[in-house]
Parts: sequence; C-alpha cells; structure tokens
Amino acid sequence: MDALEKLDGAGQSLWLNNVAREQIYNGSLTQYIEGGVITGVCLSPQAVCHTLNSSPVYDVGIYNKINQGLYGEPLALELIFEDLLHAADMLRNVFDRTAGVDGWASLPMSPLLTSDPSRLLQTALVLHTRLKRENTLITVPGLPDMSEKIEEIVFAGIPINISLIYSCDQYLNAAEAHLRGIERRIDAGLNPAVPGFISIPVFHIAAALSKKIPKLAATRASLAIARKIYTTMRTLHTSRQWERAYNAGARPLRLIWLSPDDDSTVASNISLYDQLVAPFTVAAMSEWAILEFITHGHPEALLATDDDDCEEIPAGHQKAGLNFKPLAVSLQDEAAALQVTEWIMLLDVVARKSTALVQAKPVAAG
Repeated sequence: MDALEKLDGAGQSLWLNNVAREQIYNGSLTQYIEGGVITGVCLSPQAVCHTLNSSPVYDVGIYNKINQGLYGEPLALELIFEDLLHAADMLRNVFDRTAGVDGWASLPMSPLLTSDPSRLLQTALVLHTRLKRENTLITVPGLPDMSEKIEEIVFAGIPINISLIYSCDQYLNAAEAHLRGIERRIDAGLNPAVPGFISIPVFHIAAALSKKIPKLAATRASLAIARKIYTTMRTLHTSRQWERAYNAGARPLRLIWLSPDDDSTVASNISLYDQLVAPFTVAAMSEWAILEFITHGHPEALLATDDDDCEEIPAGHQKAGLNFKPLAVSLQDEAAALQVTEWIMLLDVVARKSTALVQAKPVAAG
C-alpha cells in the first residue's frame, strides 16, 4: 500500500484496465474501490471476449437480449453498455468526492466506426444521451482523420478519452482538437469544463522498440518518449490558449499511462510505472498488474517537467537509422487494425455463444 500512498501524494490516479463483467459481479471491483486502491476503470472488448470464453456470467444477459431481438454487434454493445453502467454507479461516490477529477468509467466504441467518422460522432452522441451518467468517458482513437470529430465530440460536451497516441506529434494533434472544441464552447457561452484524457500505451512502445534495439535501451527510450509527451502536456497547459480556457472554467487534459492487455510482460516491466509518476496523470493497469505494483512497485521520483531537450530515441540509435516518428505512425496504424481484429473476434464469440444458448435449454432469466 506504500506504493499507492506515493501515487496519491504525487497526484497520480490508479485505474483498473481491461474490466469485464466477472470483476464487476464477483465483488472484486467493489473491494478495490471501497479499499481506495482504484479510482476509475477502463472497459475492454478483449476482457469481455476472454470472459465470454471462460465464464457463464454473460449467459443470462445474452439470452434475454436475444429474446428482445438483439443479435450481433448491437447485442455485444449492449453487454458492454451494461457493464459500463454498473461500473459507473460503483464509482459515483469517488466522482462526487473528487468533484469529477476521478471516479470515471471509460467506454470503448466500436472500432468499425473509424471508417465512417460522421457515424462515430452520431453514435457518441446517442451513447452519451443513453448513459445518463456524468462519470462516463467515450473512448475514441486519436487517428489523423479523427481530429475534426474529436473536436465535435468535445464541443457537444461529451467527456472523452483519446486513445492510440504514441508520439508528441500525435499528442499535439489530439490535444489541439480537444482545445478547439473547448474554445468553441467558450465562444458559444457553454460550460467549457468538458473532461478529457489522452491514453499513451507506453508498454506497447517499449515492446515495439525492443524488436529494434536492446531491451534496456528500448525501456529507456520508451521512458524518454513518455517524458517528452508529459513535458509537452505541461508546456501546453501553460500556453495563453489554455490559460484562457482555464479562466473560463476548463479542466486540464490528463494523460493515461496504459498497460498492455498481455499480463505476461507486466512483471518484467513494472518498474516502468515506478518512473511514470506525475501529477495530471493516470496509471491504468490490469488487475494482475495492480497486485504486482502494490507488492513490488517502488515509485520514487516524479517525472520532470522541464525535459524540453530530451530526445525520444538515444543519439546512438538515431545514428544507426532508428527514427521514431515513422515508427509511431506505424504503431498507431497497427494498433487501429488490431482493434478492428479484436472487435471482430468479440462479435464472433458473441455469435457462437448466442447460438449455443438458443440451442441449449433456456437460461433462467435473472
């Protein structure tokens, strides 16, 4: 618990990543929240897919929704939607206690919508209206062609989590889109306090770099990239544009350090979290990673806010031809494609589970 106290003292939040219904229903999520371990959650299609394959916890819900005429993607979305409502209600006391700084539940949207940004915007508006929970975030990818829709989502007053950000350039594009939405609300006389987060998959960056340079160098480089993004964020927040927004009532745009879905890599990389402690940030970990961090984590120094000159890739590896900017673009594209693949896998599991439940003896409604 000493590690948690140090995070809290530094102004960093700890959220549970990759949440699905099993953790919500078995009481573990309640224990983590009431015990002060976590202050937010990120739902994950991958976690839902894993739970569908390993547990009957979704069976009653699926069977009932089939009887209501839901199939395929609408059924899958409804399952995740229900999980989000339960998680948001569990976190409501945290949200109220922290005046909206924490207590958030983040909802992933279908990645199939990224090919039609206009439909994504409309879906985000519909979801936000249906949720009727102040402490829910809509997660959208920070892809280059999504900037305009991110701006529109923020202008609509929808709390947002912008994902798939790997570099300073990508961060700036997402942050500027968010700020444009805030400025439009100010100019329109609307409340500019629209909460926003930007997720940085720093472990994915480290794993990708380790395929090109030695692991220790890759870890150091991924930390340098994280520091550069964090420094960029703090510098941006002191700009005249953001100061104007703050004067009008806007909230800081925060960073989320996102852990991988594959827990097998967490134990060897838990020290990364020790070096990513900073105000205005969130450490989002899987349940297993949180337990590892509580047991083995030693968060000490805060991230510096004056690393303007730090290099994303060590000079020696730059000379060897390693350029991070095109790699970051490639990582973003690959992650976007992987999200589509994982979503299709989820739909496949839901379809197979639906067929099995219809063919089997009816599940008792509950």
